Amino acid sequence: MKALRCLLALLPLLLPLSAHAEEAAKSTPSAAPAASSNPSASAVANPDLAALQGKWVGLEVGREAQGDNTLTVSGDTIHFQGASKDEWYKGTFTLPAGTTPKQVIATIKDCPAPDFIGKTSNAIYKIEDGKLTLTGHHPGSNTTPKSFEGDETARTFILKKVPLSPSN
Repeated sequence: MKALRCLLALLPLLLPLSAHAEEAAKSTPSAAPAASSNPSASAVANPDLAALQGKWVGLEVGREAQGDNTLTVSGDTIHFQGASKDEWYKGTFTLPAGTTPKQVIATIKDCPAPDFIGKTSNAIYKIEDGKLTLTGHHPGSNTTPKSFEGDETARTFILKKVPLSPSN
């Protein structure tokens, strides 16, 4: 159950992002290299992607006492570390254009739960006043949250960007 909670927390963030990146790569074979190979070039081309770049630290709504969660975005790759050392995810993501609220589709590439690897997670996000609010569903769910209040199957995180240090 603990592993499932961890996966649910990260998937909404990861899955929406990676699915769109894969679709974009397939639909434009002559496109520039993937964002992960040249993060700054991709970020310049997409202001939403640029805004997400970096390290974000914060809490999960309703589980604040569990401690900090960390999300690191570099190009089209993402690494989530939950409040528990046993909850972490690595993956790729895409940002579907023209969605309100903004969406991210992540694909899980590595995590402690083998059943989640290769699955996508749909999430919505907003960046306001220096804070990233992310609400998403567990990997393998085909639905996207409708609001930042979420529902019984969604998790919401409120994170603040932190400066990267040489050790990050």
